[in-house]
Amino acid sequence: MKTVNTLLLSGLFLLNVNLRAASLGTAFTYQGRLAENGSPANGAYELRFALYDQDEAGSRVGRLLTNAPTTVADGLFCVSLDFKDPLDLRFDAFTGDARWLEIGVRTNRDRGDFITLSPRQPLTPTPYALFAGGAQADSITGVLPDARLSTNVARLDGNATFDGTLTANNELASLRLQVGLWCEAGPNLTTVAGGLANTNLGSWSFLGGGTTNTIQTNATRAFLGGGAGNTIQSNADHATLGGGLNNTTGADYATVPGGANNSALGDYSFAAGRRAKAQHAGAFVWADDTSADFASTAGKQFLIRANGGVGINTNNPQSALHVAGTVTASGFVGSGAGLTDLDAANLDAGTLADARLSANVVKLDASQTFTGRPAFNGGFSGSSSPFTVDSTNKISNLNADLLDGLDSSFLWKLGGNSGTTAGTHFLGTTDNEPLEFKVYGMRALRLEFGQGNEGSPNIVSGSPANLVASGVVGATIAGGGATNYFSLPHPNVIRSDFGVISGGSSNVIGAGANFSAIAGGSRNEVGTNSSGSTIGGGTGNTLGAGSPRSVIAGGEWNSLYSDHGIIGGGSNNGIETESAYAAIAGGDQNGIGTRSDHSTIGGGRYNFIRDDASYATIPGGLANAAASHAFAAGSHAKATHVGSFVWSDSSATDFGSTADDQVSFRCNGGVRFTSGGLGVDQTVRWSPGSASWSFTSDRAAKEGFTPVDGRQALDKVAGLPITEWNYRGYAQRHIGPMAQDFHTAFPLNESDTTLNDADLHGVALAAIQGLNQKVEEQRAELKAKDVRIAALEAQAAKVQALEQAVAELKAALQHPAK
Repeated sequence: MKTVNTLLLSGLFLLNVNLRAASLGTAFTYQGRLAENGSPANGAYELRFALYDQDEAGSRVGRLLTNAPTTVADGLFCVSLDFKDPLDLRFDAFTGDARWLEIGVRTNRDRGDFITLSPRQPLTPTPYALFAGGAQADSITGVLPDARLSTNVARLDGNATFDGTLTANNELASLRLQVGLWCEAGPNLTTVAGGLANTNLGSWSFLGGGTTNTIQTNATRAFLGGGAGNTIQSNADHATLGGGLNNTTGADYATVPGGANNSALGDYSFAAGRRAKAQHAGAFVWADDTSADFASTAGKQFLIRANGGVGINTNNPQSALHVAGTVTASGFVGSGAGLTDLDAANLDAGTLADARLSANVVKLDASQTFTGRPAFNGGFSGSSSPFTVDSTNKISNLNADLLDGLDSSFLWKLGGNSGTTAGTHFLGTTDNEPLEFKVYGMRALRLEFGQGNEGSPNIVSGSPANLVASGVVGATIAGGGATNYFSLPHPNVIRSDFGVISGGSSNVIGAGANFSAIAGGSRNEVGTNSSGSTIGGGTGNTLGAGSPRSVIAGGEWNSLYSDHGIIGGGSNNGIETESAYAAIAGGDQNGIGTRSDHSTIGGGRYNFIRDDASYATIPGGLANAAASHAFAAGSHAKATHVGSFVWSDSSATDFGSTADDQVSFRCNGGVRFTSGGLGVDQTVRWSPGSASWSFTSDRAAKEGFTPVDGRQALDKVAGLPITEWNYRGYAQRHIGPMAQDFHTAFPLNESDTTLNDADLHGVALAAIQGLNQKVEEQRAELKAKDVRIAALEAQAAKVQALEQAVAELKAALQHPAK
């Protein structure tokens, strides 16, 4: 890693906002100089900042800040720092105590650990802090402790007595009452009586409580009782909002008593219930609990949405409006259906009911006998005014062959026809107008020839709401869709040639997605220009625009935005753009980032292949991540280096790669490799707490035992060339034999280019035994030599004693005693 050091120039000195104009906030600007390998740094660097209460060790104050990336030019950088905790507005990192700034740095292209620069930098006072001693009163912010106040100042927790008369230029004094947490009361005579995060900025206005309620500026004499998220807008004088959730009044004298998502935006308007919208002056709108807007369309309307009916003098309405009593009206407009006790002489429009007709009048829907002989002098013409019989009964004694050209061979019978010729006889049309079949008065099948002469008609079955867009040919909607399913339309729609939707509801194939298909399900979509793509079913699956020849087999809320991709199913899985040929087999909330082509996730949950990670693989597991050409499996495995392989056990902490093309395993239960055959397994194991590998060496697993000559093994080891060396391309040095030399001395297997660790151990033990045998033999020889040497030394002592005696005798003989 590169060596990075820094020389800090200055800090906490670029706050340049006038204290009288606005609050400074809590952010400050920090400048510094960064050197890399002794020279001014240039480029993008990631900087990390932390506050401490001591220059060494100590405790961190506030949150950790990371500015990434930060541009460094000729060694200089400038950053904005704000240690304020957005989740705890009362927290203040600067309380008057000394603070030191610790800085960490790494290059923008290096995703390793930050290098912590030393020493920590002390934070000196800003120019505004130095100015505070002479600041004017209107420049001071913050809270002055009670101990610094004069005894002549009234306090909220004291029983204050005002000896004088309280006046303010003969006008009402500016007064506000503020109770609650994070609440704000504004100008003259405003009140916030309680609650959380409420704001009252309107003069002479009252806000009772609740949470996040607002009376905006210039909303004078307004009243907001409580609830949550409610707003009285600016300039809404005398507006009233009782409570509820997310309600709004925005005009003079407008009223919302409560409910949810209601708005009264016209002067003197009224809105109540759920999603009632009184948008015009004088409008009264009441809406039931239906989750849809119900809005006024003009001023002075009185509107009611009550799907259960409106009752007057009854609490069990049987229709949209049920009046239990007499209704008096100067006029009535309508069909008149259901009206009784009307005088026919006063009717000037509509149709007289059959019951009011004389019994001598012929009725179309009754079986009647003419006592006279009716004559039809005008006759009937089959070409202009055919005789039509609207009856399910047959007409007796009528010969169809005598019907002026309309003979029986041209009539289709309910029981079927015979003698027809295919191509000549058909059901259908001879022009390019669509043909529809209806059931219960509603279209169930539509055949349309499409545009031009392509000879590829569109087939639209199912709900009348289903649609094939204009200009499309060869499209098929086999069924499904709805006009009013749970009070909403759910059409299937095709906007591309030769598209197919087999069924389901609210499925869409976009424009330019020719030859695409949705097998069923609900709310699935093939985006524009995604030709040849398929969604098998499920709910809420999306093949994004420009994703040709891709597949989502099923599941729910899966999304794919690249060509030739596939998602097998699952939930909330996604493949981003420019990741061609990527695949997610299933699972939950797995993702493949952008430009990660040919990558694969088998399943699991929370697994993610990062951006620019081609050919990455995650077979499954939990919370794994992989980079380009990498493999991650298990739980919390992070193969974030190119070509790395990471397997992690069930531990709930991350385990990641540390270098490219690296294989990493985390196995808190140990590692075991087993191979073999003929019913005998051979195992290599590394158990927790072991310092090395353990190999299968059970006598029951072995055969072909042959004694080993330790002396011979020792002699071979002694003659084995041992050298110091390194592998090609690597600097690490090693000591050991060559496989060819070892194989020549000990031909134990067929390979002369590899060394078997078990053979090395066995040869070493045999050589040790041979060495021990040699040592024991030498020890025996030395012991025998010691016996012989002792005997010789005894003999030598005797000889020496004899020699001494002889010398003494000679001396005595030479000097006889006198």
